[in-house]
Amino acid sequence: MAGAPRARFRGARLENLTVLHLLKACQYWTDAAEGEFALHFLRTKEKEEVDFVVLRDRRPWLLVECRSSDLHPAPTLVKFARALGTVLNFQLVDRRGHDRAFPEARVRVLDYERFFAGLV
Repeated sequence: MAGAPRARFRGARLENLTVLHLLKACQYWTDAAEGEFALHFLRTKEKEEVDFVVLRDRRPWLLVECRSSDLHPAPTLVKFARALGTVLNFQLVDRRGHDRAFPEARVRVLDYERFFAGLV
């Protein structure tokens, strides 16, 4: 039972780590004159959401959904990716070494570590 609180908060910690990495990347890309980048949260009035959207020059460019172990693209991520026409769409999973593209959904499902390593 001692490990239960740690496991319960692991998802929240990974999401916090993700936002920090994305914010750092947005600041770096902007400072490097790659464009104007901004990090946001995305939710509709119907409460459908994607954890993070990165805007590049005020247009949706990258979507990120954080999941524990769902290895198939989340329906809301696919829906937003199609509606917004984002270039990059990622679902992050807590499964070391996982990396699978879903071209029909325009989503790549991969582990957090690989995603973080590829940001900057």
